[in-house]
Amino acid sequence: FGSVEAYSAVFDEFAETLGSEGVLVVCLDDPGAAALARRAHERGIRVRGYGSADQAEAGDVPVAGQLRDWQFKDTGATAQIQLAGESAPRTMRLSVPGRHMALNALAAVVAAAEVGAAADDVLDGLAGFEGVRRRFELVGSVESVRVF
Repeated sequence: FGSVEAYSAVFDEFAETLGSEGVLVVCLDDPGAAALARRAHERGIRVRGYGSADQAEAGDVPVAGQLRDWQFKDTGATAQIQLAGESAPRTMRLSVPGRHMALNALAAVVAAAEVGAAADDVLDGLAGFEGVRRRFELVGSVESVRVF
């Protein structure tokens, strides 16, 4: 893309292609992505944001899911997620490690909800997902250093 500005312009063009039936699901933890989400929302594009509980704020962009109280281990992650419109948080269990994997999983829950999938069904499926072979797969450790 050549520059941040060029990337932003392409993102804006992509958002415009969604039309009235589409929805843009964006992680609001990154300030640049949050700005892109705000611009899309201001242009009338349906946007659903998600992210960490302490960072998922992006002006008027609706926050559809927040990741809270996470615990990460080499073997996976457990987190509380708060979904928009629900009074109580849900527990999300993953067999893949890392905060970014938990955020990706939360994005899947938010996106699936937009097409009518039940959160419990999505969370059950995510709990059984063991990742893709050789992709962020723990191969060993040396002292306290993990090798993926």
